[in-house]
Amino acid sequence: MLCVVNVQHNCAAHGCDDQGQEIVLEEREKSNQTKAKIRHFVPTDIMLNTAQMRDAIHVQRFRICASAIDRENAILQGAASEVAARKQKETTSKGRKKGLGALTGRAFVQ
Repeated sequence: MLCVVNVQHNCAAHGCDDQGQEIVLEEREKSNQTKAKIRHFVPTDIMLNTAQMRDAIHVQRFRICASAIDRENAILQGAASEVAARKQKETTSKGRKKGLGALTGRAFVQ
């Protein structure tokens, strides 16, 4: 063995959940108990985490180099996304305030 590696799965992108079940082993034998297990819907979408590896030199040949980004374009896209998210939040919160009258039995006049 040359080194130990750490792989991470992209659960957020694939909607993985903890609805799987796994039989609990007691002294290397199956028991009647089960425990929750993560269900990975695309198990092959993994990333090799080499950030803190002492022996990363052994796996560097598998590394994918990050492509260069246009810094100005990245800042503009980030700012546009932030503005859109804030507008969406404002629209959603205004909609909730209007709907509050129906929940309390009061009507809002526009």
